[in-house]
Amino acid sequence: MALRCYNSWFGFGLRPNRNDEVFLNNGAELLEELITYSEGKSSPIRIFSAQELEKATNNYADDLFFCEETLYKMYKGTIDGRAIIVSKSQQSDFISVSRAYEVAVLSRINHVNILKILGCCLEIEIPTIVYDFFSQETLYDRIHKAGSSCYISWENCLKIATGVAYGLTYLHIDMATPIIHRNIKSRKILLDEHSNVKIIGFDLSLPMPLGETETECSVLGTYGYADPCYVAKGLVSEKSDVYSYGVVVLEILTGKKDRELWESASEFAECTEEKLVGFAEAILLEEGKKDQLKAFAQLVRRCLSGSWEERPTMKEVVQELRRIKGL
Repeated sequence: MALRCYNSWFGFGLRPNRNDEVFLNNGAELLEELITYSEGKSSPIRIFSAQELEKATNNYADDLFFCEETLYKMYKGTIDGRAIIVSKSQQSDFISVSRAYEVAVLSRINHVNILKILGCCLEIEIPTIVYDFFSQETLYDRIHKAGSSCYISWENCLKIATGVAYGLTYLHIDMATPIIHRNIKSRKILLDEHSNVKIIGFDLSLPMPLGETETECSVLGTYGYADPCYVAKGLVSEKSDVYSYGVVVLEILTGKKDRELWESASEFAECTEEKLVGFAEAILLEEGKKDQLKAFAQLVRRCLSGSWEERPTMKEVVQELRRIKGL
């Protein structure tokens, strides 16, 4: 197949036939190389024009539902009768290259708990990514709606925790080249009204070299969610995602955020057995799930361990969640 221009599907071999300089500046060459390197494991990627996306989102005027600080904004739109999410970057340079990598990574992913990519627009100065529409609510919104903690039932807590764990397990062990998300947090998880999960935000993701369990990289991410081992050593592994996952689940349980959440994660990892049981009982005891809560709290504490070796893998997290559901 060929790399064709607007309203087409991304393939291999040919340069775009116009706006060549902008395409290349936005990482088109890198994107082509990355998709080619995936050895046919990628899904077709549609190349959208800037005009198409402006029309689909009413010139980005309506339905802004998520903003990642200064990095990107996400809009709901409609194209060809299909609801879409348009992720519009706010910066160039590093973002352009990382977005090309993000598109290449997402083109290889097909999982119920990871937001599906439809394509991208590379003809504008800062590239834009288009996803299939899922929901306009993040887990962060669900927890902290109206500026205060929003109650999430024990059943939904387990469902959300399990959905995120399935998505991360897929990235770590079910792909030909394992992917470390590196920026898991409540703002990177979309929820629908039934608490089904879609993971988003692969701009900082990294492939794990074959045969390796860790890789060196620049320390990027979000304060409080980032693995302390990663921050201290500049080394990332699948256990880094496990730590961030533990923080997210703790956020669901406590309703805390920012510095309070980070301090709670540090304290929780060092909890005695007695305090751990008390913590679980204080949160959701009224639902009569004491055995489940105790086991769940123990699992979260293991995820938050200061040592990679003491943390479970995401596959082990999934297995333990299944066991907890059966208690």
